Amino acid sequence: MLNRLTLEGFQGYKSHQEIPLAPLTLIFGPNSAGKSSITRSLLLLAQSTADLESRLSASTNLSYVGPLIDLVGFSNVSYRHTTEPTSLSLELELHRRPGHVAGESAWQGSDARVQAWACRLEWKVDHEGFRSVKIAASPKNIQADESGMSMYLDFERGEHGLVLNVEASSFGAIEQVASVREAPDGRTWIDPLQASVTRKIEKRDFKGCDFVMDGLVPRLLHSRPSEDERMPGAFDVPRQLNRFLNWVRFENQRNLRGIRHVGPLRQVPQRLESLGAQQSRLASDAENLSDYLGGSTQTQEFISRWIHTLTDGDYFVRQVDMLSSDLPFLGNHTSLVLMDVHKQTSVSLMDAGVGLSQVLPILTQLAPVNPRERRGRTVLIEQPELHLHPRMQSDLADLLIEAVDRRNGLQVIAETHSESIVLRIQRRIREGRIRAEEVQVLYCDRLGDAGNVVTPLPMDDNGMFLEAWPSSFVDSRLDDVLDTL
Repeated sequence: MLNRLTLEGFQGYKSHQEIPLAPLTLIFGPNSAGKSSITRSLLLLAQSTADLESRLSASTNLSYVGPLIDLVGFSNVSYRHTTEPTSLSLELELHRRPGHVAGESAWQGSDARVQAWACRLEWKVDHEGFRSVKIAASPKNIQADESGMSMYLDFERGEHGLVLNVEASSFGAIEQVASVREAPDGRTWIDPLQASVTRKIEKRDFKGCDFVMDGLVPRLLHSRPSEDERMPGAFDVPRQLNRFLNWVRFENQRNLRGIRHVGPLRQVPQRLESLGAQQSRLASDAENLSDYLGGSTQTQEFISRWIHTLTDGDYFVRQVDMLSSDLPFLGNHTSLVLMDVHKQTSVSLMDAGVGLSQVLPILTQLAPVNPRERRGRTVLIEQPELHLHPRMQSDLADLLIEAVDRRNGLQVIAETHSESIVLRIQRRIREGRIRAEEVQVLYCDRLGDAGNVVTPLPMDDNGMFLEAWPSSFVDSRLDDVLDTL
């Protein structure tokens, strides 16, 4: 799960802004106050974590243009289009991996008590690319000072790539490592049960080491070991650091590649659409919804169940495929059909109200997936209430609550203007359906020359806000009420 996002110098955010995230995060605020910038920053990071297999060379910059978002380039994301550096950071959890799992790093750490780490990655970029990368990681379930395992790595741009600033870094976890075992297949891992302090890591340990960016995390390009490190059984510091970085990269990519996006403008399914190959990813505007749903019975059943709930039992949805076996040159077609339960009639979504078509992509992205895909899945939703009656908006809040239930494991970050959604969530907190700490309400606002700011609005166990909402949210309603007196 993504725990915290930090922005500075990114679009409308001039100063350092800490943005806490929860399983269910709702973002409110006036227009052009930075709500969408939060979504864009996450899409930019996700887009920059390209699969290792698809990248021919190390990355030197963020991927501003790609399939998830088009931000043109650095000057388009920097505050007031200046050349000043932009800073983004992300805080997430790193989970321990017992044994070897295909595609995952074998780095385990040196303390068997540690099952999860809190990790913060910070990227500073300018018009030339990555200027610096900082990684801070510490154990979650025991005190960092008790374990002595905290890691802080400070990478800076050098002449031929990234340079590790050893003096500014700390290597607690690696310094504790004492024993490296070899598996029958030749792979090695750190034995967490045989750890003791080895020696203080020094600058000379990284002499001749070059680092490059790989999936938003530095990677050791090559190293030239010293005479001591060439001795049999010598402890290879750069190699162990690289294992730690591989682990951070894997967890960071798993979280960022799990991001799905439902944009603010969703296409209405056509009355009849060509049936192509099943798509692996739903477009943010849902233009490939029919192809994405093709063959996914579980997702179709989930959508139909929730359409039935949202319409008070009046409708459900099904996908009808029309195969052209008699006239193959016409191709195969499909249609999403709205079924009236009471009248036993069917109607195309094009001939129904727009609201139901706008909620279909949300239902699709929140549909259950297998546990491996679900872990690390974050769904970004812009304007979930689009074209929905306030009562249906309230029912949609129940869908969001069900999606982030711990058994489902999804994270939802929704940009919204809907009071109905937040009121229903407050009610469910009072009823015990969701805990207050599982919900984060953020309010974005403009402060003139100071830029955009983000204010967290926490709630108590009764669903009551502990701080007053900013005046810009209630001013218009208050003005209208006072005008009638």
